[in-house]
Amino acid sequence: MLVRGRTVWTFVIAAFFAVFLVFPVGHVLAGAFVVDGKPSLDAFVLAFQNPVLVESIRNSFAVSGVVTLACTLLAFPLALLFVNREFRGKGLFQALLLGALVLPPFVASIGFRQLFARFGSVNLALLELGWIDQPIDFLGAHPLAGVIALETLHLFPILFLNLLATLANVDPSLAEAASSSGASRLRTFFKITFPLVLPGWFAGAIVVFIFALTDLGTPIVFDARNLVAVQIFERASEGSREPVAYALVVLVLVLTLVLFGLGRFAVARHSGAQASKGTIAVRSRPLSRAQAAWVYPLLVLLVIATLLPHLSILLVSISDQWFFTALPQDITARHFGRLATDPIAYLGVKNSLIYASLSTLVDLVLGVAIAWLSVRTKSKSAFVLDAMAMLPLALPGIVLAFGYANGFTSPMWDGLPGPVRAFFASPTVMLVFGYAVRRLPYVVRAADAGLRQIPTALEEAASNLGASRTSVLRTITVPMLLGNLLAGGLLAFSFAMLEVSESLILAPTKDDYPIAKAIYQLLGDLSDGPQLASAMGVVGMALLLYALIVAGRLLGKSLGELFRA
Repeated sequence: MLVRGRTVWTFVIAAFFAVFLVFPVGHVLAGAFVVDGKPSLDAFVLAFQNPVLVESIRNSFAVSGVVTLACTLLAFPLALLFVNREFRGKGLFQALLLGALVLPPFVASIGFRQLFARFGSVNLALLELGWIDQPIDFLGAHPLAGVIALETLHLFPILFLNLLATLANVDPSLAEAASSSGASRLRTFFKITFPLVLPGWFAGAIVVFIFALTDLGTPIVFDARNLVAVQIFERASEGSREPVAYALVVLVLVLTLVLFGLGRFAVARHSGAQASKGTIAVRSRPLSRAQAAWVYPLLVLLVIATLLPHLSILLVSISDQWFFTALPQDITARHFGRLATDPIAYLGVKNSLIYASLSTLVDLVLGVAIAWLSVRTKSKSAFVLDAMAMLPLALPGIVLAFGYANGFTSPMWDGLPGPVRAFFASPTVMLVFGYAVRRLPYVVRAADAGLRQIPTALEEAASNLGASRTSVLRTITVPMLLGNLLAGGLLAFSFAMLEVSESLILAPTKDDYPIAKAIYQLLGDLSDGPQLASAMGVVGMALLLYALIVAGRLLGKSLGELFRA
């Protein structure tokens, strides 16, 4: 019975990955490397002969590189400060700086437009102060600058957290020995500390670079069209099946997988920076008065910059009139009430709740099965399934969305019965399973961590008393996993609610719009569209913040394991 159940679940999970992960990715690869039924590289040649695409590739690399550099310049000094110094409000400052993670840059860009538009709050404030004579066109003249600024504010906490963990594990006796030998602090940093934390920095920098490279929502709102992600989006929205479009997606896919692999390799080699057993923990020294005099103002300024998108999106959501003034003229809460009556907003919230709930249910069922097969059976097939479940962490949403949009509507399905074709081509099915694939790693890691803490003796005792495998799972295993499943499921649900790339590409009509597509459409409404979009963004931000708090309390330090392959 046990073997039969294991075989059935292995088949079900393998079929799920074959249809909703391997097929769309394989379709993209085939579309790029097969032209007119023959293997060919012509699609890549044509892509690099297109001046618009070449400029987009160059811009995307430049933006990603600048964002990664900016995040490093912010995160490295901060991590050194928080690891090596003690000061009042340290925990509060760290929590506030990490607040950027709860607001996706796609949503934050709405508030940024209000602040930095030609007649936005910043320009009007500068005009009133007499510091400028004419408004500065921050976003129109340099849209990429807005993309870089917003992505930096959103992503530097990721690198900051990575460096915090790495620096905390560096043996302090090494730096002390160098100082005792007469080395200056600067020389000690570059000769001892920096080489030890370099693998950890590299792993975090890769995540930042990949996100900046594949981010779709932010450049769309800032109208920065000449970026790879936007070029893919425009071709997917047009239903384009030209080989060049596939070549562009493959370029992003291969680059992402290579960078992700390099990051994993860096983490594997990170052991050299770990403190050995019995070493002295890092000793933090208090800030001197002279140091506090400049550290606190800088931290306050950074916190303000970090939370400015949150404040701006909140102000837009509660503003009734906000024209040619630095702050809203009238405050109202009616936009939140209109989320239940406005057709686009209501459908966006309703659809997202349905899509996210169904995708989370899929993740919970498959996540428990994969974790159980991996932890309890330790078979080779279970190892492969676990690796497949983690693959979406390295798979950009825009790649998967393009594969779904073109793969499940391709002529190759014409030979199947009409209901089957309609099922897989349905936006609801594509969105539900697309969300499920992308968020499955969170549930698998949460269930995996919980299973490893459950003594197998309890399950064996129930089996010896005659309980079936299903009864053991229902009465013993799952109840003891509830905390972990709640944490992983809540994160999967919240991130699915705010998914951008798949939402923008896979929902063609208003009846199918999830929250992200509804926000995108509302931004074009010159009446109160931005206010409604901001209200939806605030709701999503509150949901994600709640999910992170609950998951953090349930999983503690294990929360970080949900985001690692």
